[in-house]
Amino acid sequence: PLKDGLRLLPPGTVSDAPEDDTYTGTGEAQAIYTLTRFFDRANRDFVLKRSRLVTWDDAKSRNLVFLGAATQNTALAELPTATQFVIRLDENAHGYVSNEHPLAGEPHEYATDGTDEYAIVALLPGLESSTRILAFTGLTTVGTQSAVEFALDPMHRADLAKRAGLDHNLARPFEALLRVHVRRNVGLNAEIVAFHTR
Repeated sequence: PLKDGLRLLPPGTVSDAPEDDTYTGTGEAQAIYTLTRFFDRANRDFVLKRSRLVTWDDAKSRNLVFLGAATQNTALAELPTATQFVIRLDENAHGYVSNEHPLAGEPHEYATDGTDEYAIVALLPGLESSTRILAFTGLTTVGTQSAVEFALDPMHRADLAKRAGLDHNLARPFEALLRVHVRRNVGLNAEIVAFHTR
């Protein structure tokens, strides 16, 4: 209920409150603005849709960009694109990142200390070999916004592309886990703490 504020519920929680799927976080709204400016400068057009309105035809024939975790993006959750880093909730409904396939020296989980945040930039294979899915996810709306800002920064974008490498003139699929330094609900800077190619 809106009078109680918005909060995450642990998986499997049953609520008698009516579902309200019209909420978009301020970070996601800011990310849409940032992406729009990026596409405008490149003279590229795109179609903006709620993830629930994405069709299998869209997924098959287009490159897709998702904002937010798969738990909020039912279309992303349904696509057969296994991920290395997954946002999960603990028993107290606090978000953390599960490292599904840790590389040597990497922890299995990344949890915040209350001041920093984690975010994910994932370039995933599309349903066709010529398409890709780009997903920006944060533990909070600030993380999602920070992931977009990080990936669109020319210096960071070049670093991500270099780390990923090319496959048939396309960037190889990858997932980058970012630690975002947050102060007063603003992501100040981010750094890559784990990087997995596919």
